[in-house]
This record gives sequence, structure tokens and C-alpha cells, in this order.
Amino acid sequence: MSNKILVVDDNIRNLMAIEAQLETLDQAEIITAQSADEALALLTETNFCLAIIDIEMTPVSGFELARLIRGVRKFRELPIVFLTAHSHSEQFELDSYEAGGVDILFKPVSRPVIQCKVKAFLQMHQRKQELVAKLEKEEALRQKVEAANKSIALMLANVSHELRTPLGNITGFGELLTMSESLSDEHRYLAEKVLKNSRELKNIIDDVLDLSRMEAGRISIDRTTFSLRELLREVDEQALQAAQAKGLRFILAIQDPLPVKVICDPLRMKQVLNNMISNAVKFTESGVVTLSVYYEDEILTCKTQDTGIGINEFQQKALFQPFKQANKAIMGRFGGTGLGLALSKDICEELGGSLVLEKSSPSEGSLFAASFHAPVAEQVVPEKSKQSKSDLLADIRGAALRALYVDDLEENRFVTEALLSHIGIDLHTAESGPEGLRLVAENQYDFILLDIQMPEMDGYEVHAKLREMGYNKTIIALTAHAMPENVEKCKALGFDGFLSKPVSIDKIAAELKALLP
Repeated sequence: MSNKILVVDDNIRNLMAIEAQLETLDQAEIITAQSADEALALLTETNFCLAIIDIEMTPVSGFELARLIRGVRKFRELPIVFLTAHSHSEQFELDSYEAGGVDILFKPVSRPVIQCKVKAFLQMHQRKQELVAKLEKEEALRQKVEAANKSIALMLANVSHELRTPLGNITGFGELLTMSESLSDEHRYLAEKVLKNSRELKNIIDDVLDLSRMEAGRISIDRTTFSLRELLREVDEQALQAAQAKGLRFILAIQDPLPVKVICDPLRMKQVLNNMISNAVKFTESGVVTLSVYYEDEILTCKTQDTGIGINEFQQKALFQPFKQANKAIMGRFGGTGLGLALSKDICEELGGSLVLEKSSPSEGSLFAASFHAPVAEQVVPEKSKQSKSDLLADIRGAALRALYVDDLEENRFVTEALLSHIGIDLHTAESGPEGLRLVAENQYDFILLDIQMPEMDGYEVHAKLREMGYNKTIIALTAHAMPENVEKCKALGFDGFLSKPVSIDKIAAELKALLP
């Protein structure tokens, strides 16, 4: 495609001379005009990459024409080179720049000079066009990625909801069965296995969704102040149970000094540590698993050492790739999705640290090291000691609470009502928003649990109408919509709390204890 150059001069011989000087330029098309009016008309019809304008024209001078051109937004970026027979002076050059020119040539102009000038502007125009094309391509790609991310986010939200709803009921029924006093030992064992596997399935779903969010750039990181020793205590309790179930020893080795409070994401940190310990326990059939912890220069380092099967050099190459196990034999023998380490590595990097395999060899175990950027938090008033599970449940039972749960699915209402009855809560249920509003108008409730996705009237609308009615007590979202954006939306709309399905008695009790007076 040729580059169009506008040449304006009221003298036809001058126009012919300039055309002759520029006719040998490649990819340049010269279009001439003998007046300002003709030039302006051409500008409205054609895209020019350069304008060469004679100054000494009548009745409209080149300076006046340039100012008219610059007054139109579309033409403000058009380079203008002036031609003049005026004697060279610094003031005249300044006048030309003030009129909107980018260069000035004094007559007589030789062919080499004008060609060099025009070539330079053509090259700049070409680079500009390439840059514009690149930016347009990048913008189109950005919009495509953004649209894809929105589709992924919508898919994740739907997948999360559709999986968590039945899983919540499986977990709830399993928990109810394990609490039954009439079960035989065999049936209790089976119920406990159902509950255990439903929780493992929940962890797998969470890992898959987290990895998808990570790849889409939507992983949620929530840095806050927390007690490091309290977090390690919770990790230690869970690790001890897992290790003892396999006949292993678990050792938590803390190297002092350790800060009292740090700033990081405690849930993500615990997720990484639990994944590391879970892997160590899974691939260790006898011996010991050790978690070593030390703190230096705002970096918390946690290392897991096991006496397990180890990993050879070839297998180590795919270690942090999602959905990859060392080999099919190991996958068949030990199970697992191969997601834990891949996700944990991404989380560590999001938290300003890393996850690496420091050493491993077959039959000699493995040593993994995770690090987190966790600055020391300012000292605050000491918190009350954490309440034991039994004391927490006793407090809830003693409060004689009455509550309402609004959910359109009968199974959800049945499980939740049965679970809450075990901690002494008198739970009324409603299968729709309008029914829930009617019950609130007729009864007194200490708190309300709302499902979010319901036909006719969703949980957000029910919440708004409850507040309009004057209900000023605790409202908690209890929903299978567990994405971070769902949590943030509930907070923004004024929900007092948020519980994601599947939910347990312990989670409900802890949330109520934190929210209720």
C-alpha cells in the first residue's frame, strides 16, 4: 500500500518540480493541491502520512492552512513540513513551529535533501503504523484473554456450586451417621469411611478449582495478621492424626526465636503445609515424618523430611507439573491427583517464597522446603486462648438459640436441621425467599442462614428485604457458591458471616460463636 503525501502550493510550476523530485521514491504517492480549500477537501477524503505546504500562498498562507489543519482533531498528528523562499532566520523557523510545522525547507531545495527528509518521515510513519497494529493486536488479545477468563470464572463458579451441593449432603449425612448411638461397629466404620472420603473429595475439588483460578490469574490471597504458633499447632494436630493412622511418627521441630505474630495468608500457608505433610505421609510406609520450622529476615522456612520411597532423578523433572505422578505404578499404589505440589508451588510464589525439592533418592526419603514472606506484625493485645471444641459446642447448646434456614433444596434443609439439632439449635426451615420472609414476620429468630442460589428470590434479595423489614440480627450466607468473589459480594452487601458447603457442626459452631453476642 502506497503512502500518500499531500503537497500544497499555489504555483503549478512549484508543484510539478516537487513531484519530479519525489517521483522516484518507493511506495509514495504524491497528491497536489493549489489552494487551502482544495487541500482541506482532500484531507477529508484521504489519509495522508505527510503534508508539504508552501508558506507564501494567497489568499490563505501556509501558516494559516497549518493552523486550520491542527484545529481538526483527526489531523492533529499529521506531520507538516513547510517550504519557503523566505531568507533563513531563527525567528522564521520559530514561527513555522508555532504554526504547527515539524520541519522547514528553504528554497531552492535539492532532490537529495527533500528525498532524505521525506524518507525519514515515511520511515517514522511506517514504524507508527507497525506500533499501532501491534497495540491493536495486543488489545484484541487482551480482550480475548479477558473474555476467556470471564468464561473460566463462570465455569468455575458453576462447577463449584454443582459439586458442592451434593457433596455437602453426602458429608452431612455421613456426619449424622457417625453421631448415631445405635450404629453397630461395622456400620460406624463404614459411615466414618464415607465421611473421610467425602472430605478428601472436597479437598480434591478445592485443589482443582484453586489450580484453575491460579492459571487464570484469579487466585485469592488474603494477607492478614495471625499467630504463627497457633497455625503450627493446628497443622501439628492434623499431621499427628494422619501419621498415627499409618503407624508413623510425626515430629514438629521449631527453631527459636519465632515471632509471635506475622503477616501472611494463614489459610494458604496451612494449605501448603498440609499438602507437604500429606504427601510425606502418603509415600512413607514406616518411620518418621518431620516438619522443621525456622524464621529469618522476614522469611518463614518449613521443611518436610520423610523416610519414604523417595524420587529418582528422572521422576523429579515432572514433580511440580499438575496431574503428574512419578509413574503409573506409584499412582496405582498410592493414589492421588498430582495436584498438591503444583498448587503449593504456585501459592508459595504468590506469597513471595518458593517450594523446592532439596534432596531425594529412592528408598531414602525426600526433603522438601517451602518458604513464605511473612513480616513480623506489630505487637497487639494478647487474644483470649482458643476455646476447645467441647466447650464451644457446650456454649452453643446452652444458648437455646432459635434460627431460620432458607434453602430451596429439601436435602439441604434436612441435613442442616439435623446437624444443628445436635448442638441444641431450634431450626425452622423455608423452601423459598417469600416463605422465609413470612416466617420472620411471624417469629423471633436469633440468626438466619440463607442459601444464595434460589429460584423466585435469591439470597441477596432475601437479605435486602430482611433488612428493609427491620431484622437487625445475624444473617449468614450458607451456600455452595464458595468462590472468593462470592465471599466478597456477601461482605459488601452486609451479610454478617459466610459458610461454604459442605459444612460441618464444628464450622457452624465456630461461626456462630464469633458472630453471636
